[in-house]
Amino acid sequence: MGIFFHYLHWHFFIAPGDILRHLKNYQIGAWNQFLISRHFKTLFSPWHRAQPSDSESKLGIGDRIMFGIIDFYIRIFAAFIRLLIILIGLIYEMILLAVFIILFAIWLLWPPLVLFLVIKGINILV
Repeated sequence: MGIFFHYLHWHFFIAPGDILRHLKNYQIGAWNQFLISRHFKTLFSPWHRAQPSDSESKLGIGDRIMFGIIDFYIRIFAAFIRLLIILIGLIYEMILLAVFIILFAIWLLWPPLVLFLVIKGINILV
């Protein structure tokens, strides 16, 4: 009978803390996997540091204007891609949270459900 109470103590008091630590670990991993904070910091930086204005042939004012316009479009494109990555990362974080909440609820409800079904089965047999 002592092992049963040890199991219940572990199941309801120790394991839920471990499950929450795993959730935190997964969320930190997802945050780092999608580089969300770095993408926020470099939102309007050029994509992969590519700047057409870095070319060595600067001919005149027209070329500088053209390079400025191209730089602007590259930064807008990079911001769009980074915002898309940030959005996907945040959606992934929400999915992780929802899955862990469901698993946590199943974890806590499983023993009472098994106990209820065992008692109901014994009552049907008797």
